[in-house]
This record gives sequence, structure tokens and C-alpha cells, in this order.
Amino acid sequence: MVAALAGQSGRLFAELRERNGLVYRVSAHSIEGLDPGFIAVALSCSPDKVDTVIEKIRSELEKLVATGLTDDELARIKQALMGMQAVHLQRRAAIASAMAFHEAYGLVWSDWQKYDDAINAVTREQVQAAARTYRDWNHSIISVVRPPVMSPGADRRTTGKRKRAAPTRGR
Repeated sequence: MVAALAGQSGRLFAELRERNGLVYRVSAHSIEGLDPGFIAVALSCSPDKVDTVIEKIRSELEKLVATGLTDDELARIKQALMGMQAVHLQRRAAIASAMAFHEAYGLVWSDWQKYDDAINAVTREQVQAAARTYRDWNHSIISVVRPPVMSPGADRRTTGKRKRAAPTRGR
């Protein structure tokens, strides 16, 4: 689900940056584990676009819940995830970590080797069900960091106008 939203080929980048030019950058990631995790979207945009961007993010999440992924999206995401995992597992420390986490999750320690099979088994319906489950506005947190006030330089770049200094009297 997060892979559908994230990256330069993801839905958020396409909607927020390519189609609408609302953000400078956007990313999505998730943290899973034994304890409840989270899905996060991080972005940079002009302060005046924050409300519009938040609504567009909500809209994209609602579309994912309502219509799910296309077959092409799912195929692209599966290939990307398997490729990233293959690169990640080139390090022995990553293999040891995968083995340890499988044990902690109560799985067979060697199941890390079946990642590609598990990813290939994921269906569009399962992704849509996950989107329904984890898109819960009652448990969402929105955190916005804004500059306290617009600096004169930022104001000039935004408006394109140079403010004149007040005239001074005689010297």
C-alpha cells in the first residue's frame, strides 16, 4: 500500500508534484513490528498550499480504499519491492536481522528466503483491504511545521514584488 503512494512513480508524487505542482518533495513510508506501527507522509511545500496538500493526500488515500490498485501498479510495485529486498540482503547484517525478526514475529527463521514468493502472492484485494484497515482518520495525526512569518526574501520570491522602504526625512 505504501509503495503505491511513495516514490517518483507513486500516486502522491504524481498528484501533488507532477499534476498540481503543490510540493517540492513528497515521500511515504511505514514502520511495522510487534507493536503497532504507522504510515507516514512527509513533504515540503509553500505555507499557503498546506491545506490543499492535506486534502489531496486524504483524497489519494480514499481513492486507494475505494478502487484499489490497477494490475499494472501492482506488478510494478511487486518488482520494485523484490528488487529493493535483493539489494538489501546483499549484506550479511541484513540477513541476520531478517532471521532475528522472523524469530521475534513467531515465524520460521528461514522464511526470509521466501520473500519473493510472499510478495508475488499479494493480490489487489489484499492491498485494498489493508488500505481500508489502516486508513483510519480517527487515529491520524497531522503535524505541520511552518515558518513563524515570511521573511522579506521569501516574500519577494513568492510575490515577485520588491517592497520600497519608507522615505526618510532630511539628513
